[in-house]
Amino acid sequence: MTNEARKTRQELEASATAEVCRSMRTVLESAGIEYRGDYVYAGSQRIHYLEYGSGPPVVLVHGGGPGSLVWYRQIAELGKSFRVIAPDNPVAGLSARTVLARPMYEFARDYLSNFLDALGLSRVPVAGLSLGGLAALGVAIDSPGRIGRLALIGSAGLGREISIIFRLLTLPGMGRLGWRSSRMLAARLVRSLSQARAGHADVLALARYAYHVASFPGQGAAKLAALRSFASLRGQRKVFSAQELALVEAPTLIVWGAKDRVIPVTHAERARAAIPDSRLHVLEDTGHAPQIQQADRVSGLLGEFFAA
Repeated sequence: MTNEARKTRQELEASATAEVCRSMRTVLESAGIEYRGDYVYAGSQRIHYLEYGSGPPVVLVHGGGPGSLVWYRQIAELGKSFRVIAPDNPVAGLSARTVLARPMYEFARDYLSNFLDALGLSRVPVAGLSLGGLAALGVAIDSPGRIGRLALIGSAGLGREISIIFRLLTLPGMGRLGWRSSRMLAARLVRSLSQARAGHADVLALARYAYHVASFPGQGAAKLAALRSFASLRGQRKVFSAQELALVEAPTLIVWGAKDRVIPVTHAERARAAIPDSRLHVLEDTGHAPQIQQADRVSGLLGEFFAA
């Protein structure tokens, strides 16, 4: 890359970062909190994260969506009692854009473990949403005792099935079309995942944030590589066996939307049967993003579980 091209890319990234930060602040302010973020290196990955509160630490790991901001209602509520830490996973938010060349499961597990190391966290409660659940389960299984309490919300890794839309996006040609950034597509995606009405304030604010993240230089290629490392036309690539799930020592809370169209609720039932110390809450009339659609309920469940 020439110096001129490098400078142009740096300028584009600076502009994109400013747009993401602007939309992020708007969402946070709607929940009554100001932006409080920082960066840390988790292994070789430069990770941006949000941090609020001063109590016992808890970590909220988002899924394959735009970034940590999807937890903003939980951050505002849990931050009253806990030190809440919510990282932008690689390929999301303001973290590094990494084009994956290894299985998503291994990458996500190692990234989360390195992030906990970077912040000096051990036996910390962790909530994993969707793909974040895959990462958290990986750490809980491979490093018993590393996660003190585990909350899984619409978690990946519990069965092959996943929405046909995501499976089709792994096909040649389809992926590039699917990850084009537009305000309309961002709003439609947020509405689809949360099953909230089109005029819902959370949908409008989060859609702007999702659009600016999707417009970040290199986002399309990185997101497509991540999706293909996670799934294929057949479905999810990594499915934990019953024997693996039985190794989870942490008390586990499983939360699922009864109308989840991305990952079926039958996966929650499988997890409940296989994870020794686990309990399940199925939320009626709720989709794949209960932390948005039933924010108060999810905040209450997490707060009670983390405080136990």
